Amino acid sequence: MSHGITANGVLCEVVGVNVGTCGGNGIDLGPVSRVRDCMVRSNGSHGIRVGSNSIVSGCLSSANVVNGIEALSGTTVSDCVSEGNAVGYLLGSNCSVTNCRSGNPAAASSIGFQAFLSESGVSLTDCRASGGGRGFWFQGGRTTLTRCSAAGLTGNQTAFEIGPNSLVTECRASDNSGHGFLPFARCTLTNCTAAQNAGDGYFGSSDSSFINCFAVGNNGDGFDLVDGSTVQGCTANNNLASGISMNNGGSVINCTTRSNQQDGIAVNFSCLVRGNSCNGDGTGIGFEAAIRATGQANRIEGNNITFADRGILVSSGGNTIFGNSLKGCAVNFDIAGGNDMGPIGSAATATSPWANIQY
Repeated sequence: MSHGITANGVLCEVVGVNVGTCGGNGIDLGPVSRVRDCMVRSNGSHGIRVGSNSIVSGCLSSANVVNGIEALSGTTVSDCVSEGNAVGYLLGSNCSVTNCRSGNPAAASSIGFQAFLSESGVSLTDCRASGGGRGFWFQGGRTTLTRCSAAGLTGNQTAFEIGPNSLVTECRASDNSGHGFLPFARCTLTNCTAAQNAGDGYFGSSDSSFINCFAVGNNGDGFDLVDGSTVQGCTANNNLASGISMNNGGSVINCTTRSNQQDGIAVNFSCLVRGNSCNGDGTGIGFEAAIRATGQANRIEGNNITFADRGILVSSGGNTIFGNSLKGCAVNFDIAGGNDMGPIGSAATATSPWANIQY
């Protein structure tokens, strides 16, 4: 198999060359190398491949059979474009990628940005994936993603699949055929947006934090989370399922839900639901609620609910419900027996500090 430019040693530099139609790799260099302002096209294996602690900048790698740019640990990649490759960027531990783009609309199985399976600590800033299957796939964890976006993915996969202990800030997943974000355990997502995705906006995470995030117009839930997570200051509007769904031991605090077809906020066991504003949820067919609790040991406190199907729907005993205000729901309170619930009254007549206000 013929390669274009190869060197096994260290401190190699390739600048401003065009390499195409090789049977093997276009450019294949060892550690501590530099590749700058190159165009690599239509090669039979990788486009650009460099060893650890290298630099790749200002390059175009397109229509290669395997990876557009493959970089081992500690490499810096900046201002590059990878188009039409099976994997746009395949990265080792502690690589740094800035202002790069990947796209392959013709291949639903392609991946934009990926780390080697067990490697971690990758940092990406201002990167964009469009078309193809997955946008960002980092299972090893400790990933940092800042101002990255994934749009128009067609492979029914998750746009951002992120390993544990990762930090995701100001990222956007929109108009994709699968879920928007799938963060694994102990992740923090801040100021992110999931909009118009065919699946859930945010899916499957446990023991994670979602702060000031948006989930708008997704075909599934806005947030569909497992156990022990916190959703704080977030907005979930116009999703075709529930706005925010939490299983066990989580918190939903100071969030806004509006016009979700199923529940605005749905929890199971041992959750805190406090200080949320819910308007017009439950627009679908059936008994939906602004706030629904199906299990026990939940605390539903100080929420403002207006014009939902059911306001607060609690289907089992063993919960506490107090300090909420409700108006204009088809049924304001639908509460099973065996719950510790503050009295229902009006602000003008209520005497208990635990009263729920119906107005």
